[in-house]
Amino acid sequence: MRREPAPRSSKVSGRDGQPKRCHVHGSHRRALQRWPGRRGCGAAVQDAEEVPTAVTYNSLISGLCKAERASEAYDLLEEMVYSGCIPDIFTYTTLITGFCKSKKSDDALRVFEQLVARGFRPDVVTYSCLIDGLCKEGRLKEAIDLFGRMIKSGSCMPNTVTYNSLISGFCRMGKMDEAMNLLERMAETGSSPDVVTYTTLMNGFCKLARLDDAYDLLNQMTRKGLTPNVVTFTSLMDGLCRENRLSDAVHILGEMRRKSCSPTVYTYNTILDGYCRVNQLEEARKFMLEEMDCPPNVVSFNIMIRGLCKVNRSSEAMELVEEARRRRCNPDVVMYTTVIDVLCREKKVDEACRVYRKMLEEPGCLPNSITYSTFDYWPLQCWYA
Repeated sequence: MRREPAPRSSKVSGRDGQPKRCHVHGSHRRALQRWPGRRGCGAAVQDAEEVPTAVTYNSLISGLCKAERASEAYDLLEEMVYSGCIPDIFTYTTLITGFCKSKKSDDALRVFEQLVARGFRPDVVTYSCLIDGLCKEGRLKEAIDLFGRMIKSGSCMPNTVTYNSLISGFCRMGKMDEAMNLLERMAETGSSPDVVTYTTLMNGFCKLARLDDAYDLLNQMTRKGLTPNVVTFTSLMDGLCRENRLSDAVHILGEMRRKSCSPTVYTYNTILDGYCRVNQLEEARKFMLEEMDCPPNVVSFNIMIRGLCKVNRSSEAMELVEEARRRRCNPDVVMYTTVIDVLCREKKVDEACRVYRKMLEEPGCLPNSITYSTFDYWPLQCWYA
């Protein structure tokens, strides 16, 4: 953000009462020509040779923000203001959302203050977007302050989306008491918790191994007539597997299927990881290759290979690398590094060197810092073989 836009003009229409048409400067025309998606919201500019109204500016700003080019969108806002076209609440909210999406909350806050300074009243969408961006960057105090400012303004009240962002922020920080207080406050302000609210809270409790609290929330949401979704069930299964309660997690998987809630590969990977955590490796392999209702992905193979390598079963791990390739699931650096590490620990240096060279031949698969952390095991001949 390079300069503060000039105050908005009061001139909004021409003599005929039609919206004022605004000229597009060459720099922005060139930017649009470089924009791969310009035939979407930028088509009008290319076809008409000029921007007809603020509506077109808004479309362009929205497109740039969706392409994570919020700084360029802000430049376009400046041009819009200097040309005499007046931005509206949608313009500013779009920019705020774009900056938050790019994790640039400071820029989003500056746009917010510009909005207020020009006499606009932020609506619930504007506040909610900025609160969500602050929460995702761990800036909870500022998010809460903005939440209070929103209520104090009297112009709008928080809705379920606003509360969900704050609850998610507290859950990320492990502050479950504060998150639960917000759940209670929702009812006081007329906002109804939804599946996202309960799922976020359940996930927070599961991360802290407070599984009884997670189950209580599951029961509470079903009593309210809300149907748990795949994310709800998967969060609970993940918490159970982390506590080695594999049988309970498998039971939840069965409940999902009975309720016609289709598991995703992430759901299956959660159970697969649960099997590996308790060293039930034969069951894990059978589950991955025979019982999953969707093809295993590279994460599935990495979980299984890591489980085998933990107990020094390198030969089976290497077989699974080939199995992954047969299933067109290209091995990645994680898979290769895991196998190299166990081979080095087993003092199978020649095999480790062979796998390392194979990794280098894999398109786009380069060693990372974890790969290099195994250097202590590697003799010099591996690097020159």
